[in-house]
Amino acid sequence: VCLWLGANVMLEYPIDEADVLLNGNQKTAQTTLTKVDEDLDFLRDQITTTEVNMARLHNWAVKLKQQNKK
Repeated sequence: VCLWLGANVMLEYPIDEADVLLNGNQKTAQTTLTKVDEDLDFLRDQITTTEVNMARLHNWAVKLKQQNKK
């Protein structure tokens, strides 16, 4: 079996070795995908927290300006 490894590299493997290599690559890719999904969830939470804090800061500044006008 010939496997294209990228960067203009193609290697020939026996079927059993190719199967082991491809299964290992698939498991690694699935693990990486899971980790990336977790990281994206964390970042979404952080973005939401930041947006809420920015809104609170804006509201506080508006309230402070209104108090200074009085």
